[in-house]
This record gives sequence, C-alpha cells and structure tokens, in this order.
Amino acid sequence: MIPYLSALRNGEWRDAILYYIRNRSYRLVFLTEISGNIGIPIRDVRRKLSSLVNSGEIIVFHDKTVLMRKIYNE
Repeated sequence: MIPYLSALRNGEWRDAILYYIRNRSYRLVFLTEISGNIGIPIRDVRRKLSSLVNSGEIIVFHDKTVLMRKIYNE
C-alpha cells in the first residue's frame, strides 16, 4: 500500500496504475475503475497502459479492461 500511495503523491502515474492492477490481479480491472479511483483522466490511463502492454506486464482486453499477464498465463 505504501508504494502505491507514494507513487500517487509523487505523480508517478505509471507506477500507481501498475500497483493498482497488481492489487486486483485476480480479476479483470476496468479502465474506468482505474481512472476513477486514482483520479486521472481515462486518456492518461490509456497512455500509461501502453508502456505496460509493450513491456509485457499487462494485457488489455477490448480497450476496456486489463489483466496482469502472469495471471493470464497461469
């Protein structure tokens, strides 16, 4: 929880989004949920997610939900 809050406080949106998704890794997470709970516009969430997709950490489904790649592979 502390790394997540620290990332939010420091404006490190990519890290905050990744921590948020990891804490819910057991299910699909809606982009609107991320946006609403972190408090950043959905377009910024989508932009930050692209680097996480490119690095292979997450998978995006229909541009609406995300899942950790590790969970998907398992």
